[in-house]
Amino acid sequence: MFWYILLIFFVWLLITLLFAPLKLSLSTANNLYFISWGGALKASASILKDDVELRFHLFSFSRSVSLLEIAAGQKRKKSVPEKIVDNVVNTTNTRVPIGLLKAVVKSFRVKRFYVNIDLGSVFWNAWLYPLGEIFYQKNIYITTNFSGQTDVEIVIINRPARMLWAILKTYLNKKS
Repeated sequence: MFWYILLIFFVWLLITLLFAPLKLSLSTANNLYFISWGGALKASASILKDDVELRFHLFSFSRSVSLLEIAAGQKRKKSVPEKIVDNVVNTTNTRVPIGLLKAVVKSFRVKRFYVNIDLGSVFWNAWLYPLGEIFYQKNIYITTNFSGQTDVEIVIINRPARMLWAILKTYLNKKS
């Protein structure tokens, strides 16, 4: 009976993680950059004036690390001369098929794409402004400003199940 409960819990956890959203969010206005996987895992970066702070959250455990502290704590390794190899090593070039890469990229969904840009020239801003209005959509917006600030906000969402389905579909079409 214990093994059945453990198996059911494992299958439930696997299905939950397969369908949990994988979210990538970049916002230069707030200086927040993070990637999260459901409510289980989140890695974020905050850019400060002279440092970058990394935060990691796994369920309720969290840790914060500064890049300056990491760089200050590392010791330099002495350079070791490389050994000269007389014979040529045979290597196989394994490349990812273009169709597979294309299918995985198509599985991502852009939830928000907002760009507010100032090119520094009134002439170029005037040319870019109509393009932003022509290609305006609900979640995708490109605009220009004349105040000298540039803001980018991007939110991209995918699910591991959707990526696995794209990979499986590509391999099944390749075999046919």
